[in-house]
Amino acid sequence: MIKALITFVMVYVFWMLMTFSMSLDELIVGAAVSLTVTYVSREFLFTKTHARAMHPVRWLNAVIYFMAFLWEEAKAHARVVGMIITGRVNPAIVKIRADLDTDIGKTMVANSITLTPGTLTIRIGGKNMYVHTLNYSEKHDTGERFERLAARVFEHRRKWK
Repeated sequence: MIKALITFVMVYVFWMLMTFSMSLDELIVGAAVSLTVTYVSREFLFTKTHARAMHPVRWLNAVIYFMAFLWEEAKAHARVVGMIITGRVNPAIVKIRADLDTDIGKTMVANSITLTPGTLTIRIGGKNMYVHTLNYSEKHDTGERFERLAARVFEHRRKWK
């Protein structure tokens, strides 16, 4: 019962943040949607796997991951602007080793790489990701940095580097 209550509150708060409205009809619809989502997702949430996600250290690492992502994205924007101005590009498809066990960790890294300007994750296969980049350089380690930080959020402690 407590798990359902936590789920309801989290979904309802998310609804209120997304609608940014305190009108009675929005609150009633939000409560109805939140109850429906809570009922439908009761079998999937709060398994042993998800219990680890509630640890405060993982939340702190998620914030660190997000800040690192914003920094890498800002740097990538500057690089792409430079490529547009100079017209110099060095496109390549690069294989990046992603030593993550969970699919959500791999997906997070792949999405972070794809959201970074000038890069696109083409394929995830096993422990490898194939990424198209507009400006290849040997010292470019954004994928490895995302992988290292994602391991702290989504993997067991033994995987942390």
